[in-house]
Amino acid sequence: MEKLEILELAQIDYSHLVDPSLENNCIQNVMEALGPGGPGLMAVTGVPGVEALRITLLPLSRKLALMDDTQRRCILKDHGLGTDVPLKKSDRNVSSFAAQLKFARNLCSKLERENESPKGDIDYKQRPASPPERNSEPKVIDQEYAEVVFSQGHHSGEFEKLGNSFRQLGFCMVEVGLLLARLCDRAIGGIDLENTILESSTAKGRLIHYHSLSERILLMNSVNTKRTKKKLSAKDVGFQLGCAHSRNCLPVSSDQNIKGKCHHAVPEKNASFHKQTDILASPPACDLWQQWHYDYGIFTLLTAPLFLSNVELSTRNIENGCTITNQDARECSSPDGHTYLKILNTVNGKEMFASAPSGGLIIQVGEAAQILSGGKLRATVHCVCRPSERADVSRETFVVFIQPSWNKPLSSRRCLNGEKTETKHDVVVNEIQKIIPPLMSRWKEGQTFAEFSRETTRQYYGADGMQSRR
Repeated sequence: MEKLEILELAQIDYSHLVDPSLENNCIQNVMEALGPGGPGLMAVTGVPGVEALRITLLPLSRKLALMDDTQRRCILKDHGLGTDVPLKKSDRNVSSFAAQLKFARNLCSKLERENESPKGDIDYKQRPASPPERNSEPKVIDQEYAEVVFSQGHHSGEFEKLGNSFRQLGFCMVEVGLLLARLCDRAIGGIDLENTILESSTAKGRLIHYHSLSERILLMNSVNTKRTKKKLSAKDVGFQLGCAHSRNCLPVSSDQNIKGKCHHAVPEKNASFHKQTDILASPPACDLWQQWHYDYGIFTLLTAPLFLSNVELSTRNIENGCTITNQDARECSSPDGHTYLKILNTVNGKEMFASAPSGGLIIQVGEAAQILSGGKLRATVHCVCRPSERADVSRETFVVFIQPSWNKPLSSRRCLNGEKTETKHDVVVNEIQKIIPPLMSRWKEGQTFAEFSRETTRQYYGADGMQSRR
């Protein structure tokens, strides 16, 4: 992995967010980080309950990702979760388990009570207000996100708290987003992000497992053996486990949304392996879990990632046909001491890795907030890198996307110039911008968030999109 500058995110403690006497200091810190002169992201620390929920929830992501499909579907259905990636694809980079988080419009009055209670002890655990009928199906929104409901099944042990932990952590993160929106409203004036979020009354949660390279070979072998009776080896896929396999590779396409898939040319003699090994082909090999992109909502909130290592998955074991079990991995520190979330400063052309405290939440600005604020808030282009010298390491995180309602008009108070860089000579910056459709080509004054979302998805991932599969 190339040694880039590490950005230590600006931090603000949750207790300061809910203390009215510290509001002015908080506003200054938030705008320095999220405003046009900042990186567009920051960290909030000390949120009650977040670290305990993170420790409970994140390890379940890998277990679900590597589980038998029939058993996984049963557990997800029982806990009101869905998925937004094709989990039957053996060559996937990412497994994601998603749900819709609905919150009541009267949260505004609950937030007002923080002025009387410095601890800000809002109870989000009571939403949704009532569970569905026992035999009812979870409602799926846009065929991607299932409504979060109280668990109705009897899965014991490690998955017993899956749905409740997902929901509780999600609403903790929504609360932080609302508190930050309130500060941004008071700093900028006239944008009302807080009410925009409350009017939407919905956020999207994702529990994400970023597959290690060694896991991916075994998953691919499990399918390849059934079809062709031939196993892939480390030589077939063009890298040696545990060795450096890429240096600042820039993929040229990706799957939709959270899939960081890329395609590279492979020698003609290996054409039969192209469909299964394109991500791992060398040279060059891909070092991205998730492709460069902007988030297009208001805020994205992320837990600090959890890293899991499975050192038993050696090249020899893989070629001898070993199988993955959910007991193989153990928690490890970040191989390079950061989150592997890479951002690009489009003003000075610098690429940086974000570093955040383990118990904190990372907040990123989305393009909807940039538009509604007239550029006073700054969306950040980012990607997720994989540890190039640690093929045994996977990455787990939980993400909440806060966005306007679908019919919310996206009107800006002033002209936006899009995302242009002053760095004319930086090849990497120019190459990254080639695969990101410009904001001004996707957004038109007054269009609804649904229209903006649809056009953004089309230009990124449609048949002629900049990151479409070809």
